Amino acid sequence: MVSIKIGFSRGTSPTIVGHAIMAVLKTPYSHTYLRFEDGTIFEAEWLGTRVVAYADWIRDSIIVEEVRIEISEERLAELKQFVEDNKGIPYGYFQLVRILFRELGRSSGLYDNGSRRYICSELIARALKDILGFTTDDLDLITPRQIYYLVKGLSFSLLQQREI
Repeated sequence: MVSIKIGFSRGTSPTIVGHAIMAVLKTPYSHTYLRFEDGTIFEAEWLGTRVVAYADWIRDSIIVEEVRIEISEERLAELKQFVEDNKGIPYGYFQLVRILFRELGRSSGLYDNGSRRYICSELIARALKDILGFTTDDLDLITPRQIYYLVKGLSFSLLQQREI
């Protein structure tokens, strides 16, 4: 068994977008990511999806919480393949706007045009869905708060009952 961490963070420099996400979602974090045992981070950020060394990433990030999950070597290999298959995908700016409007109880008037783009929480949800078997209703509009609830539920109940 090996560990991965699903993390929740915010930037070291205040941004309007980061503050908006935290205010609308009522969370102390605005971002979610995966961290592997070797210290690499997989995330979707403004320039797209990427793998970055922890030492480089932490300069601009404040970790709010990380949830450790134990997975088999086979699941780790599948997760690493997911990472390879999904590096360099553009960021989903319109998805973020749609989430913020939805959380405020309004329609943004923006609709998915079918392009393959990710925001941080959708990227992590897809990794968790494909690799760990989670099911979600709407991956395009899943929030960091929903990811947090999913992994906290997994870490406290599912892991105690069975090996993933």
